[in-house]
Amino acid sequence: MLQPLPRLSPLLALAIAALPLQAQEMAVPGPLTIFLDCRTRCDGQFLRVELDRVNWVSDRTAADVHVIATGLSTGAGGREVTLAFLGRGRLAGLADTIAFRTNPDATDDGYRREFLRVLELGLVRYELASGNGRGLVVGTRDTEVAAVPALPANDPWKLWIFQVGVDLEVDAESRQKQLRVDTDLEAGRTTEDWKIRVNLGRRIDRTTFTLDEGEEFTANRDRWSGSGLLVRSVSSHWSVGLAGGFRSSKPDNLDLRFGMSPAVEWDLYPYEEATRRQLTLLYTVGFTRYDYTEETIYGKLRETRPQHTLRIGYETRQPWGTASLTGNAATFLDDWARNSLGISGQLEVRLARGLEVDIEARYSRIRDQITIPKGDATDQEIFLELRDLATDYQANLQVGFSYTFGSFFNTIVNPRFDPLD
Repeated sequence: MLQPLPRLSPLLALAIAALPLQAQEMAVPGPLTIFLDCRTRCDGQFLRVELDRVNWVSDRTAADVHVIATGLSTGAGGREVTLAFLGRGRLAGLADTIAFRTNPDATDDGYRREFLRVLELGLVRYELASGNGRGLVVGTRDTEVAAVPALPANDPWKLWIFQVGVDLEVDAESRQKQLRVDTDLEAGRTTEDWKIRVNLGRRIDRTTFTLDEGEEFTANRDRWSGSGLLVRSVSSHWSVGLAGGFRSSKPDNLDLRFGMSPAVEWDLYPYEEATRRQLTLLYTVGFTRYDYTEETIYGKLRETRPQHTLRIGYETRQPWGTASLTGNAATFLDDWARNSLGISGQLEVRLARGLEVDIEARYSRIRDQITIPKGDATDQEIFLELRDLATDYQANLQVGFSYTFGSFFNTIVNPRFDPLD
């Protein structure tokens, strides 16, 4: 004879009924969805192939984790890459930042494998929090750039880095030939307290045209240039320095121009936060010496002018995109009417899922063109840009929209016919 089942309290019955649903949710949490917002060098195809346990999405609103990758140059010529991890949706509130550094001689493969290693480490916390930690193990991977060596006790180079480069370009057509040779020498030294940069460059740029009558005309755009910078860190917000340089260029009507300017810079945010945001004021004051190739429209063959400049710049990298705004003002101290004002900005914003807008604009009001040579420019000089032309302003505006729709979850990589894709 069957015994009647005992009666359950309503609260206990509700708890038992909820068990299968809870077990189901815990058993199948679903893989992480990742949106990589890269503002530095990234090999997206490599990352998707190697890190296939997550779902890569092309819109941040569909992601569990938004990863922002930014980079800065190191004193040795390598890169410091910072990965900011921002949880979204079910992982909202979780945030981490991890940085790694690469050697200047690191290969592309070594760089991307170190990027992958650090990215995987950063995602561990989010996989555990989402219930995807099952099966994760701790291991090691050999990479070229896994560890940047600490500063040696006895460095024979005293932290100095040198780079020499030569670029040769030759173009030829039946009636036109061009030769361009760029030679550059750079030297630099960076410590926590000091930053030194020296650059020397020489360009040979000549284009020969064969005219209808068989006569040849050669356009000469050769130039010399050099610059130097010495910066002293005063605090996490202040720096002082000295900047100088020279230039020789016939298209600019300059046999020689050289100058030197002390400078001071203030950053509202600590310099340590430069990968994510900066608001800087940079002021310089000094002199510039001009030796002209031809007499200028002001009747000068040489002159020395005192001048000062002020630059205000803001840049931020946020989950919604990137924004920057820069303002410049410069004037001669002995003639304030000769001045220039400029403003430029760039905005990259994801307005909605799949919708992005890119805006870039520049405008300069020019009142300080003192190098313009006297006399009218020939047609050849105008068309071949062999001579500066007087102007009151320069302006540029670029606006672009892009909209991506469809599946945001396709992680398949197929490199076939990439040159034609």
